[in-house]
Amino acid sequence: YTADTMTIDCDNEYFRIKGGLWDGYKLYDLYRDAGTPWEWQERIKEECEACGVDFLSTPFDRTAVDFLEGIGCEAYKIASFELVDIPLIVLLGGKVDYTAKFRNGDWKIWTPEYIKSPEQARQMLQADLDAERATIDQYRMHINMIADNYINDVLERIIKDEEYHVMMLQFLLKEV
Repeated sequence: YTADTMTIDCDNEYFRIKGGLWDGYKLYDLYRDAGTPWEWQERIKEECEACGVDFLSTPFDRTAVDFLEGIGCEAYKIASFELVDIPLIVLLGGKVDYTAKFRNGDWKIWTPEYIKSPEQARQMLQADLDAERATIDQYRMHINMIADNYINDVLERIIKDEEYHVMMLQFLLKEV
């Protein structure tokens, strides 16, 4: 993504982050500072290929999909906050399936009634928060093991994204 594709450059209080690691930041500045620059993508892809690692990236809109397809990206990660962006998922070749499948073999069309209480929502958000924190720890472990400043810079930018997710999940947990 770019800051321009995510939000507008606005000083209004609704576009400022309150609390947490990014307190006082404008959303635009956060996205500008935390995003992985597009000009890095092709080099990252080349490094992945040289190491025998599959390259993937996370597009947030059609412009990012077009860009990534232009450099030959074959796999995409859909960010957790984008799991409800059905047009993006379909654009990436996904098939939308609202069927909930249970371990006992039963199935049912998914509806919001599956979250029947605020406690269930809290449990889901807490699980996501725990996963984000574990992911950050994993990236930090990789940084300590990798002696390549370029790759470590990329991982640091990814950590900033994950820290933003943590902030959003903490905010949501307070609201439930």
